[in-house]
Amino acid sequence: MAAGRTETGQTIEPVLDERQNLDDFHDGFVDAFGTTEQIIAEVLFQQVVNAIHPDPAKPLDAGTANFVLALLHRISPRDELEAMLACQMIVAHVAAMDASRRALHIE
Repeated sequence: MAAGRTETGQTIEPVLDERQNLDDFHDGFVDAFGTTEQIIAEVLFQQVVNAIHPDPAKPLDAGTANFVLALLHRISPRDELEAMLACQMIVAHVAAMDASRRALHIE
């Protein structure tokens, strides 16, 4: 995955450790979305990150990006349609947890 941008113009770029090369990362990234098409994986990733990123004015943290990718790897969509549903599941989960937090911590 090359560096990408969110709808708000933030740069999304992979952070690799010394054990992983860019080709392996790219293959794993695209595979997480159940596709062989890089553009589909990048657009779905941008959409889910834009939906769950708490403050678009601040840079995207690696934890948020890793959370999305880790969940996608565990859900293991088999094709692009399942990847779209998996992204919706992730966004719905984050929204439900945020709503629960707000309801339980009324100030």
